[in-house]
Amino acid sequence: MSQELTFTSPTVVPGDGVRFSAYVVERAFHALLLSVDAACSKLGPVNTEPRQLLLALNVNLPRIARAIDAKKLPSDGRTVVLHARDFV
Repeated sequence: MSQELTFTSPTVVPGDGVRFSAYVVERAFHALLLSVDAACSKLGPVNTEPRQLLLALNVNLPRIARAIDAKKLPSDGRTVVLHARDFV
């Protein structure tokens, strides 16, 4: 799915993580949530402040795209949560 994968603007959900969507033009659209645990343990923010979580997401988009590619994504519109175990 990462060919031409496009990310929407992220929103921090306090206590949960960073919510965003990823899609391939004219194909699949998926709602995603990068968990705080995944962000902090795998993507390296200094702390859990919204600015740091957003920075971690933005500088790690290629890694996040690989994690999305490796997951089985539902076709029913449910939000997919990216956990620490989803990152190699």
